[in-house]
Amino acid sequence: MTEINISRIEAIRYEKIPVYMHYQGQYDVQPAFIALDEYGNVSADYSTEIGNGVPESVYHGRTIRFPIAPNCSGEMIYRAVIGAMRDLQFLHNEHVAAKSTQDKLNSFFAENCGGDIDVYDTPADFFNDGSTNWIDPFIEHEEKGDLEAYVKECMELIDGDVALTFDLDEAIEYISEQIALVKE
Repeated sequence: MTEINISRIEAIRYEKIPVYMHYQGQYDVQPAFIALDEYGNVSADYSTEIGNGVPESVYHGRTIRFPIAPNCSGEMIYRAVIGAMRDLQFLHNEHVAAKSTQDKLNSFFAENCGGDIDVYDTPADFFNDGSTNWIDPFIEHEEKGDLEAYVKECMELIDGDVALTFDLDEAIEYISEQIALVKE
């Protein structure tokens, strides 16, 4: 049998949230997974299908998927795959006949890819902490005329364990709307 190939995993190693996708209009983020295909390629991705659809290679068992949290960093995924190399190779060699190894890998990836990045999809999720006065500093900066610079500064202060999937314009629009509501 051929050796498994993790070059696709190596390619995403330094990405912050490589398997995270939240389609506009959908309530939940897309399911994410690590996959082993019939050729021994190991990859990580999110489901591009809305609902329960899967590609025919998954349906027919030629590609095996192991669910992981969508908010995993590339580094977390890489380390988990490195830790599972022996079992992935065994599964590739035996493929369908190794149900116990599939179960073992499902458990392993669930434990080791539980997510390590806090993802904020909307400005409301990030800026509005639920307190009654969260908007006050933004009102002050709007009155000073430097609201955009202040919002940008707030967004740049995030650490490595946080990812924003919205941009500065969306943040400014949201905060401006909230300021207008307070001033009514």
